[in-house]
This record gives sequence, structure tokens and C-alpha cells, in this order.
Amino acid sequence: IITTGLGVAMMGVSSHNAPLAYLGMAGALLHILNHSFFKPLLFLGSGAIIHATGTREMNLMGGLGKFMPRTALLFLVGSIAICGIPPLNGFVSEFLLYLGFFSQLQATSITYIVLLAPLLALVGGLAVIAFTKLYSSVFLGVQRKPVATHPHEAGATMLLPMTVLALLCLVIGLAPQLGQILVSPALAVIMPAAAVAFDPTDYISILDRLSLLGILLLMVALAVALFWRWRLRRAEVTSSTTWGCGYQRGTTRMEYTATSFSELAVSVFNGIIRQQIERPSLTGIFPAAARCSDLPTETVLDRIVVPLFNLAGLSFTFLRRLQHGQMHVYMLYIFITLFILMLWAH
Repeated sequence: IITTGLGVAMMGVSSHNAPLAYLGMAGALLHILNHSFFKPLLFLGSGAIIHATGTREMNLMGGLGKFMPRTALLFLVGSIAICGIPPLNGFVSEFLLYLGFFSQLQATSITYIVLLAPLLALVGGLAVIAFTKLYSSVFLGVQRKPVATHPHEAGATMLLPMTVLALLCLVIGLAPQLGQILVSPALAVIMPAAAVAFDPTDYISILDRLSLLGILLLMVALAVALFWRWRLRRAEVTSSTTWGCGYQRGTTRMEYTATSFSELAVSVFNGIIRQQIERPSLTGIFPAAARCSDLPTETVLDRIVVPLFNLAGLSFTFLRRLQHGQMHVYMLYIFITLFILMLWAH
């Protein structure tokens, strides 16, 4: 999305379209700012989850929302923000990009700029799929397998920075004018000609209406939540088993895992993700027990980062032989080094 905004800005500069250049660069810079809010929030939330469960395998998690309600709420804020859903900050920067290339579609000869709309929609859709998978498999349902430690809520020192970042996501989402004010000085430096030629008054008024709509949406959501809680407190609460597709006693093994949830979406991009698939062949009337698995790989980590680290590890393996903790050998190293330096100086 950031690269798309930069591309829109460059097209605006090349076609001498100041509004297109201004809005494209404003959307890119604001999205960079937004990433500095919701991305650390999600990273800190991931750290709290790993700290509470002792594992980073999502297929082993589930039902953590019951044990970590505050972390679950803050993580939900980050997930909604990164998916570009109102009324949080991720929606604002994407809205500026949409506003830029739709409002200037008739005023510019670059008609193919309209193709950016389905591109942004595709990115947003993939983000929704990814974070629906993440949040549901980690926080919803029941625990699928016993993990190393009993899940527990994160401490105040872990929740406080997450809360601050979540509030920043909400503030920029409800008051997008503040984000525009923050990126305006950078816009004046990066493209002074477009900043001088373009009057953002009309677009600021649009952001004002967007702010009112965001506040209204938040108030409606809070009203519905409070009404629901009020109804639950007054109503008679009973518990019973849900319909389990004909199974009388459902187990955690029947729940959707993170891998099974995203299997269809991953198969579409299998050329990039390189999913590892095991499909055993069943033979005979009574086939033996077999295992079926679909494992999506982390392409960048497994194929680039890990091989580079392994290469660096092999290159510096000899340093382990030098560092063995024997003091007299270290003194010999110092003596040899000083002797070589004396010869070099001589």
C-alpha cells in the first residue's frame, strides 16, 4: 500500500497533477505513520502470547481470549487497524489513496490508474483473511492441545505500551486531521511544488466528515455492546451443547486449526508460499493408519534468512575453537598479538 501511494505520487508529478501527487504522497506517509502504531502493537501482542503459552505454533493455541481478555482486546484493535477497517487508522491512509486516484480519474490522462482500486482491494482482502485466521485460531474456540505453560494474562508492563499504541490507532482513526497535520511538513519538504499548488481545504472537509462517521460508528458499536450486556444480565442464562454436525461429543481435534482455515487461500498462492503437502496413498481393504498434513512455509524466512544465517554460522565456527575459557591460552593470544604488533611497528 505504501509503495502504491508512492507510485500514485510519482504519476501525479510526471503528469503535473498536483492533487494526485499530494494525495498519493500523503496516503503513503500517513500509512507509514500508521504502521508505526499498529505493527508494534501486533508484535508486542505476539510477544505476550508467546510469553503466556510458551509456543509460537498457532495450531497448538485456541481459547486464549478467556485467559487473556485484555491482550485479546488490544490485539483485536491492532488486527482491525492493519486490515484497514474503520474507525481505526489503517482505513484513513487507504481512504486517501482511493480518494486520490478516483477524484483525479477524469482530470488526468492516466486512465489505467483505476486498476489500483482492485489491487488495494486484493491487499485488504488478503489482510482480512490472514488476521481472521490469526485472531480466531489464537483467541477463540477452546484450547486445542496442552501447551508448555498455563496461559495467563500479560503483566502491566506489557499491557501499558500496547494500550498506548491502541489508543494512538483509535485517535488517528477518529481524528484523521491530526494525521494530515503530522505529514504536512514532510510533504512540504518532499514535493514543495505540489504542496504550494494544491489547496487541501476540500479534502480536509472530507476528512472532517470521515471523522464524524468514525465517531458515530464507534458510538453505535458501544451502544450495541452495552445493550447486549444489559440483556444478558436480565435474561435467564442456560447452557447446552451446540449442534456438532452429528457428533455427540466434539473434541478439540475437530476444531479448525490455523493451517486448515487458510488452506484454500494458501493453495491459490502456492507458487510463492510453496506449501508442503503430505498425501498418503491408501491401499487395501483395511489400510493402515496414515497421516495427512498441509504445512505452509515462511518463504522469506526459510529460503532466504535461514540459509544466510546458516552460512554465517559456518563461516564463524572457527571462533568457537578460539573461545574455550582457558585463561593461559588467552594470555598466549595476547602475547602473540603484542609480538606481531611490535614487529609491524618495527
